[in-house]
Amino acid sequence: VPTKVADIPAGVGAALLSIPLLMAAWTEVRTARVSSSSLAALAILAAVAIGEYITAGWLAFILVVFGQLVRRSASGAQRAIEQLVRLTPTRARVLREGREEDMGIAAVKVGDLVRVRPGENLPVDGRVATGRTTINQASLTGEAVPAEVTVGDQVYAGTTNISGGIDIEVTRIGADTTIGKVMGLIRSAEQSRT
Repeated sequence: VPTKVADIPAGVGAALLSIPLLMAAWTEVRTARVSSSSLAALAILAAVAIGEYITAGWLAFILVVFGQLVRRSASGAQRAIEQLVRLTPTRARVLREGREEDMGIAAVKVGDLVRVRPGENLPVDGRVATGRTTINQASLTGEAVPAEVTVGDQVYAGTTNISGGIDIEVTRIGADTTIGKVMGLIRSAEQSRT
């Protein structure tokens, strides 16, 4: 009898906690994209079918908590993407025929010279053509110590020019830049399922 009494709240808890999982599983089955929600719902239904209400309740509880953790991770990935996007300027100062032209990053081509002043974030990947400076690359490498760069050194979009003006010969732009590839990887990881 004590087991039967404990089964009542366990069954109610399992039913309430299972609702989101069962709805997600139903959507997966209808769209023929079966994954973790379908397996979780199957495990809970199997536990209920054999009368293991306490087990069903624990399964539902653990899977709901796990789902929250996954959503929190995805939210963190989204914030990381937003921060990376903010680091990369949408405009660049391109040197053409001895003059600076302020233009959208989409108009910049590989081989162009881009001028970056102290305190500005780099809009493109490239090689330093003229100048010497210190670059904060923490946004890409996580390394807190700034890197000294001079003519011929590789620099990356989204990093910060700290101390001196430089001209960069563009080698990669947009999604082809190192920071663009990092954003692509974060988006892929966010969309994939464990």
